[in-house]
Amino acid sequence: MGCSINKMDGTIKNDVYSLIEYDYDGIIGVEAATSYWGLSTFNPAIPIFLFNDDNAEENGLFVESSLSVLFVPNVNMDNLVELSEHLRITDPEQTVCDMIRYNRHEFHLFETLISAYSGMVNIEKLESLANYYNIYDKMQKLYKEALEVEEEG
Repeated sequence: MGCSINKMDGTIKNDVYSLIEYDYDGIIGVEAATSYWGLSTFNPAIPIFLFNDDNAEENGLFVESSLSVLFVPNVNMDNLVELSEHLRITDPEQTVCDMIRYNRHEFHLFETLISAYSGMVNIEKLESLANYYNIYDKMQKLYKEALEVEEEG
């Protein structure tokens, strides 16, 4: 896997902006994408790259390396934004759906849903994608839970 090396101390730099500079060939998704789009305050040290694998379970299969890799079924190639010539990232609406589809960490998922419904994404597109993935009801349930948690906090 490619990555950017810090010339000062030789450490690996995996942040999104280093990967853009390196022009890594891949698709950034889930928590790293929520951070990039400002949907979440989470800033992962190692971005998650999505790889299309129709044999993967719906929740995906992780592979540990210098970059986190998540093998998942049905990576939607229509909802990607180019960050550089070869590096792509899921768009905000796809990112929200992927957070739900791949059962990401509740805190970051709740924060992402609240941000999304606060006007940070195209709600019509989000709900259309959620219907496409058959997760609309789950998304609505999680959003209500997120609001309840936010009210308690």
